[in-house]
Amino acid sequence: MNGLLQDLRYALRQLRKNPGFTAVAVVTLALGIGVNTVIFSVMNATILKSLTFPESDRLVLVWQTYGKGLDNLNIISAPNYWDFQRQNHVFENVAIFDSAGRGYNLSANGNSREAEQVSGLRVSSSFFSLLGTHPFLGRTFLAEEEIRGKPSLVWESNPAQSCWV
Repeated sequence: MNGLLQDLRYALRQLRKNPGFTAVAVVTLALGIGVNTVIFSVMNATILKSLTFPESDRLVLVWQTYGKGLDNLNIISAPNYWDFQRQNHVFENVAIFDSAGRGYNLSANGNSREAEQVSGLRVSSSFFSLLGTHPFLGRTFLAEEEIRGKPSLVWESNPAQSCWV
């Protein structure tokens, strides 16, 4: 213990003698610790922390490619999704969603004067059952409501948040 105390005093004397080196060492340590904290925070939020859905470790995202390389990745188109859904023998459930959040006009009974702008995603009827979530009120989408030309429906995730379209 005595040797450790002597080494600490010697180190402090050397740092006082060389203020330039001390400043560079402190700045380098501060930057290193700061960058490490930022990288860990981002990795923890995006990769390490699990999603808040039941059995989220079983969720996968399927991509399709248009050639070689990561620049050619894209989400699956709706016609390819329907083919994939019919021929699926691997996954318990499949769903599709439009990854680009959009703004929608929400109105009761088509009254455009009382329309409200909401944020939302276009999703398939199996989306909510796949995630294991349920609406606060009402029901989720039915498969027959996915047919083009039918009126769009809204599922409200939380009255204080935006709606899913």
